[in-house]
Amino acid sequence: SGWSVVPTWSGPRVRDVLALVEGTATHKSVAFHSVSNYGLTWHIDPLMGDEALLATHVNGAPLSENHGFPVRLIVPGYPGQNMVKQLDRITLREEKEGFDPDFKIL
Repeated sequence: SGWSVVPTWSGPRVRDVLALVEGTATHKSVAFHSVSNYGLTWHIDPLMGDEALLATHVNGAPLSENHGFPVRLIVPGYPGQNMVKQLDRITLREEKEGFDPDFKIL
């Protein structure tokens, strides 16, 4: 379409939120679920970096419904469909899921 926007997301790091859960070290994947019943399970490794966020704001403003209010997963470099919007549940799993979103857009 000839245009692009690079938003600035902010919110707590995924790893910081997961660190609040006792026993996180044994978990190998994390399932994210939205109020729209969409969900995706990630391997835990990409979520432990500095840039993986549970975004609550974009460009300094609280998320709108279109941007994923109240919380949206953001992991830069991965396809947008992997960024679950309108999160209502996060589930830690001890098994590594078969689906692997561990590919990056170059």
